[in-house]
Amino acid sequence: MWGTASGQEAAEPPVPDTPLGVPTLNCVVDAALPNPPESAAAGGFSFFYQALAGVATDGRACTVHRVMNAAGSPPTPVRWRAADELLIEMARLGRCGAGDDCEWFAVARYFDGGFDHGPSRLGFGLNADAFQVDTESLLAVTDPNVGGVSASVGTEVSGAVVTADGRKLNVAFTVKSRLVREGGGTLSLIYEVVTAAPELRSGGELALVWEVFDRVPAAAAAIRNDDDSPFLVSQAGRVEGGTALSGADSYGVAVAVEELVYAPGLTVSLVERSHPEETLLVVPMPAFLPAR
Repeated sequence: MWGTASGQEAAEPPVPDTPLGVPTLNCVVDAALPNPPESAAAGGFSFFYQALAGVATDGRACTVHRVMNAAGSPPTPVRWRAADELLIEMARLGRCGAGDDCEWFAVARYFDGGFDHGPSRLGFGLNADAFQVDTESLLAVTDPNVGGVSASVGTEVSGAVVTADGRKLNVAFTVKSRLVREGGGTLSLIYEVVTAAPELRSGGELALVWEVFDRVPAAAAAIRNDDDSPFLVSQAGRVEGGTALSGADSYGVAVAVEELVYAPGLTVSLVERSHPEETLLVVPMPAFLPAR
């Protein structure tokens, strides 16, 4: 059964707004909706939400969608969508005690293009859809130059997730899809994650499942399905041809292609490595793909 929740029902006082012009993650904010952040409350759940947008520190456009539990509210399943576009889906938004400083869980996107206003819906509670709030949001309008020498889209995540057994883990990572054209017309697609979070590094208990690897078997083939890789991939349909890349805080693969397309609707999921069916988080992560 569906319920509704007003943005004005929470008993908690409004949280401070982020002043315009102040960076959130790597996004210098010049627009916010709602402003100040609003709260949703129903069924014993209570949390704040806000969308931000502006210019990334590297000059591209950026959006940020963030949610924060109110003090004393239980771990809260949340799903935030704008029509067919997923903004954030969390199995459990972490609780904060009455005496704690509650912290935002934030998802930033970086891209060439701009942003627009549009309707969105937050579902929360049982199965993340027992209650709902309709609100205006700031939505990414991506327009990468697929014919350029280089282009990149990325999603950055920062905050705490709650495991199936109730433990709270802090995560921070950036997933990127890049294209690079080198001398002689060589075209490479690069898929990577940048993180210093121990949960996603060697021996960590979390991993990322990115839809792009189902679309690009050559990239999946270069991913090692072991504790040293932050990515988990299917073993089916593997085709050799990808090259593994690694750095101090990065891990990825490169695939040489002749032509490419841009797929804006893909997502990446954060899962428990020992129980990959336990999805903790899903966020948008578009990608450049080989043209079929």
